[in-house]
Amino acid sequence: MIAVSILGLGVLAWIAASGNVGSAGDNPEVFWILVGLVVLGELLPISVARKNEEEEISTSTIFAFALLLTEGVAAAVLSLALAGLLAYYF
Repeated sequence: MIAVSILGLGVLAWIAASGNVGSAGDNPEVFWILVGLVVLGELLPISVARKNEEEEISTSTIFAFALLLTEGVAAAVLSLALAGLLAYYF
C-alpha cells in the first residue's frame, strides 16, 4: 500500500513538474468552471440510500473526465489532486 502511494506521489510530482499542464485552450472560462466543479463534486458528495446503508457518491470524476477530454491528462490529474486534498482537510 505504501509503495502505491509513493509511486502515485512520484507520478503526480512528475506531471506537475513537466510544465505541460495545459494552456486552458481557447476557453479559459470553461477550464476554470470544470476545475471548480471537480472541487465542488469532491466536497459535496451525493448521499444515496442502498438497502440498510447510506453511501456517498462523488461527482468529481465526471467533471475530471470532461477536463481530461478538453485540456489533457495533467489538468485532470492535478484538479483531482487538489480536490482530494481540499476534501481531506475540509
